Amino acid sequence: MAAPAVPIILLTGFLGAGKTTLLNRLLRLPALTGTAVVINELGSVGLDQHLAEAAREAPVLLEGGCVCCSARDGLAETVLDLLARAGRGELPALTRIVIETTGLANPGPVIGALVHAPALRGRAALSLVLTVVDGQHGLSTLERHPEALRQAAAADRLLLSKTDLAEAPALAALAARLAALNPGTEQLALDPGGDLATQVESLLAAPATGGRWLTPLFLPVAAEGAHGGGVESVVLRFDTPIRLAALGLWLELLQSIFGEDLLRLKGLVQTREHAFPVVVHAVQGMLYPYQALREWPDPARDSRLVLIGTGFSERALEALRQQWARLAAA
Repeated sequence: MAAPAVPIILLTGFLGAGKTTLLNRLLRLPALTGTAVVINELGSVGLDQHLAEAAREAPVLLEGGCVCCSARDGLAETVLDLLARAGRGELPALTRIVIETTGLANPGPVIGALVHAPALRGRAALSLVLTVVDGQHGLSTLERHPEALRQAAAADRLLLSKTDLAEAPALAALAARLAALNPGTEQLALDPGGDLATQVESLLAAPATGGRWLTPLFLPVAAEGAHGGGVESVVLRFDTPIRLAALGLWLELLQSIFGEDLLRLKGLVQTREHAFPVVVHAVQGMLYPYQALREWPDPARDSRLVLIGTGFSERALEALRQQWARLAAA
């Protein structure tokens, strides 16, 4: 039996949000043994400065059995090189790979490079996008920087840092804003003085496996509508099941209409081929492979999709509804 694919975790967040602090804390934990850390861009300092400099030349073995390196020839190539070295015994066996982006990175192309790399299929797979949000300055950052909006929209799990420096009303406002920006995504406050080890299992668990990130999609979306930066969330629901091939055509239409304005798509789809729903998951046009769940999370049996982005005109949304109806009836 072939070995399971090594999970890849993408760690993103705006400048100064606390990615480096979190990563350094995580790598000290025994549960992170066998983790490879990839610094996505040469200008980034993913760990300590001297370590980042050394990692640009070759993988560096960290205390605790972790590895740090820099992506020099492309992310897929770097991941393959790490897997090959581990296979030859030059590096410890890898349990996961964490890729840290720079604070100004748009996560969409990074996700696309990982999801659509044929050489990685069956060997390594993106399992989780973690976005660190500054609990003290997060609201103003989201207002001023589109990169921060894209990072928050791409998240499978939102991690709030510096919560000890923020007032309770400000934290509540930030949490509400993030919930409106990325509905259904779990938010976790990082206690700087707390025991991170107790949070690791929840922090690193891939959300699609348990369907936890989908739960709020089954509830009325009170926060639907426009938010700061022109970003809005819209929920589309369909009662009629659709064939997988027709779903692919519908998603192509969706992407052709909105293009880069579609920051995130996530939801459940009722298909004719499966008794249980299929998870649909995309970031900026980069569609993840479908994943069939083993049960329906609630009594409803309709398709539910959340669109996060800009420029969602009612005319365009109506065209998508009509096209779904035509494809589902075929």
